[in-house]
Amino acid sequence: NGENMTITPGSCQDLAWSQTGRLALGGNTAGSIIEPDGGVREAAISNGAILAGWHDNTVYYFAPSGNDAWQLYSYDANTTDSAVAI
Repeated sequence: NGENMTITPGSCQDLAWSQTGRLALGGNTAGSIIEPDGGVREAAISNGAILAGWHDNTVYYFAPSGNDAWQLYSYDANTTDSAVAI
């Protein structure tokens, strides 16, 4: 819908667009989902996540899991539940 938003510098390190116009943001703080109508809500996207992309309403991302290891997660953007390790 072409709405403007201010995202503070350094708060977003990674992002991924869905085919339905949703934007997933990952970064130094809790992740966010920005809806096509401009609505913003917090999402269970881990700090330091690297977003891999979307499939339908699910966003996939890699996040550090300790000892230089990474884990793939899925997060259903229609819920506010936690992400699921894959």
